[in-house]
Amino acid sequence: MVASMNRSPLHLSLAAAAALLLAACATPAAAPTASVVPSTTPSAAASASAARSAAASATGDADSALMALIRAHSTSYKVSYQFTAAGQTGTGTITQYVKAPYFRQDMAMPGVPTTFSTYVRPEGTFMCGAMTGSPACYSTGAGAATPPEPHGPETLPQDLSGWNIVPSGTKTVAGQTTRCYSFSGAAAAGAQLTGCYTTDGIPLYMMTSAGGAQTEITATSFSKSVADADFTLPYAVQKLPGMP
Repeated sequence: MVASMNRSPLHLSLAAAAALLLAACATPAAAPTASVVPSTTPSAAASASAARSAAASATGDADSALMALIRAHSTSYKVSYQFTAAGQTGTGTITQYVKAPYFRQDMAMPGVPTTFSTYVRPEGTFMCGAMTGSPACYSTGAGAATPPEPHGPETLPQDLSGWNIVPSGTKTVAGQTTRCYSFSGAAAAGAQLTGCYTTDGIPLYMMTSAGGAQTEITATSFSKSVADADFTLPYAVQKLPGMP
């Protein structure tokens, strides 16, 4: 920032006194030689360029910080989504609960009266719902090797390593301004992925496009408050038919 340099009242008074003294002298004074001081004020173009560079640097730092937060898997949240998919009639709903090392997802499909839930707990993974009559929770026999990661349901990569992640602007979702990214890489297998996150690393919007088919998942509400009770299995545990 270049400071403004104005003459003070004291400078103006001294200049006026000197002018009166020179006028009283019989011998005319020689005209003072003008001195040229190079301007230190940057051009408008240079100022604009510097501002753009500073803004780009700040944005890059914010993107790096957000990616680091997402990779840390440390954000707890509950998000309710609506989703649509190609060939699907109506809108489905998904609610995700994340609080490491626990994870829960409730899904209701259009036209299906039952909500199916998946629970990931340290002792295993469980599918709960009325799948074969009476509601029950079925153990898949798989333990949670790593804490669940804060990612979008069905679409965004669970592990960001190996992906090419490019910022793609912002999007207002559930009343929040989110930062959006496009994901590409060998693991995408030709699909185009977009994900939008809050500054806390909470995914609020996901879109997958592949082979002309598109799935879009948009948050309708979210909270950073998640209780341990949200991960309590609601029914007695049974073995899935055909599982050892």
